[in-house]
Amino acid sequence: MLVQTFDLAVTRVDIPWGQAADPEAVAARLADLPTVKGVPLTHNETSTGVTNDLALATEISILANFIPNDYLTFRHLPGHSRSWLLRCLRFHATCVMGTLLT
Repeated sequence: MLVQTFDLAVTRVDIPWGQAADPEAVAARLADLPTVKGVPLTHNETSTGVTNDLALATEISILANFIPNDYLTFRHLPGHSRSWLLRCLRFHATCVMGTLLT
């Protein structure tokens, strides 16, 4: 399993067999875990034909990463005087560009 390779602690969100992940449940779980380092997700589960909404999962992961970073890491930087929405959009754009480049 990928998470074992990187020696990460695992918190599961159990999903009933044959159903896609509920984005609200995943977002709620991430809100309870501010130190999350990654969110592994199966895009297509071949034995049941379930497809998870990868774009939505990516958005949730980016927001879950931005919220603690905005408060803990970026609050001392000059750009923190910008509106929360503008800071969030800038962070989002940076994440998307990094994803496209890798």
